[in-house]
This record gives sequence, structure tokens and C-alpha cells, in this order.
Amino acid sequence: MALKEYLPIHGCETILANIKESLSNNKQEIVVVAEESGNLVGFLCVQIKRSFCYSNVTAEITEVFVNKKYRRRKHASKMIAFAEMYCIEHYTFHKFELLTGKENFEAQALYQTKGLYMLI
Repeated sequence: MALKEYLPIHGCETILANIKESLSNNKQEIVVVAEESGNLVGFLCVQIKRSFCYSNVTAEITEVFVNKKYRRRKHASKMIAFAEMYCIEHYTFHKFELLTGKENFEAQALYQTKGLYMLI
């Protein structure tokens, strides 16, 4: 397998074909990207969760990643804001929630400033 077919993302290795497949066919996921000077510098993934028990959907942020070189430039905040507005405009939206690690203090601080409901 060619090196550029394999992409290290957020601590795991992902095959580009799997990314293409998911982006094309996974209607439950929204992917937002951050770009600076023509470079892809980050991404955010949102899973749309529906239940017959509730009329509104819940959006769960499953991944937020910004390349270390491009952090502290508001990329994550802008992606979160865009994802929130997209969900509000396209879904009967209930709330955003996310899972984060107990030791991921940098992410927790960001999420708290955005008023996101965290499951730790």
C-alpha cells in the first residue's frame, strides 16, 4: 500500500479509501474541515443521533483535530460554531454533546467555553 494511501489521524491510522467511503455514504456524519493558506489543518466530525423516542435529534461531536502547528488560531472554535449553525439550520436540533478523555484538559477547556455538554 502506498504511503499516501495511509493517513495518520488523531492517534490512529486511517486508509484514505475508508475516508472516501464514509464521506460518500455515511448520512449520519457531518465533517467540517479547517483550512489555512490552502492547507487542510484540521477537521471535526459530528454524528447525528435519532431516536423514535424523541422528535429532536442530538448531535455528538466525535472528533476535533487541529494540527499542532496551527493550534491557538481559533480553527477548532470556528469549526464548532459552523457545525452548530449547520445542525440548527438542517435539523430539529436538541443539543450538542461529546465524549472526551479525562486527561484531555485542553479540549475540555475549549468545550466549556463553547457551552458544550461533555460526557467524560
